[in-house]
Amino acid sequence: MTIAGQHHFQVTIGTTVISFAKLSNLESSMEYEVLQEGGNNLAPRLLPLPQKQLKTLRLERGIQEGNKVLDGLRPGAVVNGGIAISILDPGGAVIARYTVEGVTVVKWEIGAMDAQSSQVLFEVFEVTYKGIKKEAV
Repeated sequence: MTIAGQHHFQVTIGTTVISFAKLSNLESSMEYEVLQEGGNNLAPRLLPLPQKQLKTLRLERGIQEGNKVLDGLRPGAVVNGGIAISILDPGGAVIARYTVEGVTVVKWEIGAMDAQSSQVLFEVFEVTYKGIKKEAV
């Protein structure tokens, strides 16, 4: 199923659903080494390597009044239970769900403050994660 137009998604941290305007860098990849196998000239072999770096997920949202979960998301904080991301169809039904595991907050920032601007003031959270798991819906 292809969804045209806006992307609808929902982020759950612990048991709290939190609205974010933008989420980026959600990926899964493998580090590997290419080896030529002796006697097999048809194709090289891939040797999986241990992960050398953590992935970074970026979450952006407009500043709002205090939220106990977000107030705890400061650099160094470990997010127990990970972060769940649900992709929604236009009617609000979940069509895909991912759980980001091994999450630690590494950066928190507020966008540029300009008294003459009418743009929304954003706060940004960057978290590192060890892996991502796609769940059955």
